[in-house]
Amino acid sequence: MIWNEQALWQKAKLFASRAFELDREESVFPLWAILAMELLARATLAHVHPALLADQRNGDNLLYAFGYGTESAPKSVPAKTVLSRCSKIVPRFTEREERQCKALIERRNAELHSGELAFESFSTASWLAEYFMACRVLVEFQGKTLEELFGPDEAAAANEMIDNVAGTVRDAVKQKIADAETAYSSLAEDEQTVRKKREEPPRHLTSRAQECPACRNSAMLSGKIVRADEPRTADEILYRDLHVLPTTLVCSACGLMLRDHGELHAAGLGGQYTVSEELDPVDHFGFYEEPDYGND
Repeated sequence: MIWNEQALWQKAKLFASRAFELDREESVFPLWAILAMELLARATLAHVHPALLADQRNGDNLLYAFGYGTESAPKSVPAKTVLSRCSKIVPRFTEREERQCKALIERRNAELHSGELAFESFSTASWLAEYFMACRVLVEFQGKTLEELFGPDEAAAANEMIDNVAGTVRDAVKQKIADAETAYSSLAEDEQTVRKKREEPPRHLTSRAQECPACRNSAMLSGKIVRADEPRTADEILYRDLHVLPTTLVCSACGLMLRDHGELHAAGLGGQYTVSEELDPVDHFGFYEEPDYGND
């Protein structure tokens, strides 16, 4: 099967080895590296099930994914869809990683499908650390390591770059929090009281109250759903628990905003949490009233 997880993984390793044999300043280096990343993302979906790679516009593609032969060659979803599905399935593959990887895919497409020399003067300083971070999220979801993908030497350099980026984010977040705390503390007491009573941003399904790390007032934390549990009943009401990876914190009192999981993790607020959702049984289970036939 062309969507076999192991085959995709081995091809990702092959393309990665071709990339990292090259001088980092060569324009072909990012091309091979980005091709390896796309195959890694496809292997990640195949790790869950090959059907996630099937182009659903033709049912034969799904049949192929489940092991049934088809007359026509199976077609897979495009790279952007692969990355979108990874963002839904892989908890730590957030909108930030999806956005960064899609930008690399778009540049790859410009290189291959247009007259633009997209990889000329494309400095590794502008993309390589984020590339490594996305790859690490994807390989760890599969229960593997960067060492298995890139080899020990390249993986050591990759992990060092990732740690440096994480350290930079920590310093930036620490400064953000300090600036918000200073600004809030400098306000007159009556102005602080007014700000505490400010209307919060609109709540989302994944929102919950969280103490602001700057001013200690109530802020709003929200994120993306990682997993939904099976429904349960309590007091004759149908609920289900949603497990959430936090991606945004907004404080109406001091104005602090942390905009992605990396910043929240650096602030000590990156842990997953659970919220409950009340369900309508009719909508959730698809109940409907069968029509009365022959009574008209």
